[in-house]
Amino acid sequence: MSTFEERIAKAVTDKLNDGTVEELVSDAVTKALKSSIEDQFNWKGEAKKIIDEKVKEVMTPVIERVNLDEYTVKLDAVLTEIINSTNLIDNKEILGNFKSLMTEPDKDVISLEDVFEKYKEYVSKNLDTSDLEVYTDDELRYQNVTAEVDVHIRDNIFGGRFCDLVFKCEEDEKLTKVIHLYESKSNRFCIMRFKSELDINSLRSIDEFDIFMMRLDRAFCDITDIMEMYDDDVEVEAEPEASWN
Repeated sequence: MSTFEERIAKAVTDKLNDGTVEELVSDAVTKALKSSIEDQFNWKGEAKKIIDEKVKEVMTPVIERVNLDEYTVKLDAVLTEIINSTNLIDNKEILGNFKSLMTEPDKDVISLEDVFEKYKEYVSKNLDTSDLEVYTDDELRYQNVTAEVDVHIRDNIFGGRFCDLVFKCEEDEKLTKVIHLYESKSNRFCIMRFKSELDINSLRSIDEFDIFMMRLDRAFCDITDIMEMYDDDVEVEAEPEASWN
């Protein structure tokens, strides 16, 4: 009777000679190739990037040739009809915001500095002036205020990075805006679904900076030149009323 060791040795020898090893190696190579190919086509893979560029080259000219003027006119007409039937008193404001929202950005890349300039315009027009000092030296005007944007970047566990932009004004906390971004390409960030839900009432109250950001979001516009912080003085658009006390 063979010993236990001999039975083990025979079993190993049989497996070495019956094609089991070759089958296991073949399965392992197949799995490795499958994994490697899948990695190439995931959202960070080089193959996917190449395909994206090729698809973009084909689709972009086609989309640019599409005339959406008629579509925009129809949307405008439908919205006008809805507004007229709802007895809203802010029809002009709603239509103006709608037309601004439908205007396509003239570029697909914008710097954070340019976005910050839009925020400064928003602050200048919408600041609460009730607590501001009034200067009377050269001309009657409100004090300048400070606008800034803080940048908070964090790594994504699946690769890439997230970024939070916090726009704020020291003199009016109600003007704070927080924009969430994700890294679409190296050092280029795209907006993560900015105010995706919008109805008639939202159109009445939405401000110009939100409209601007929604247009960038809808056009998949990349934001570049992300720095740690921007800050600047802003002149207040409103003028104080003269007092003869």
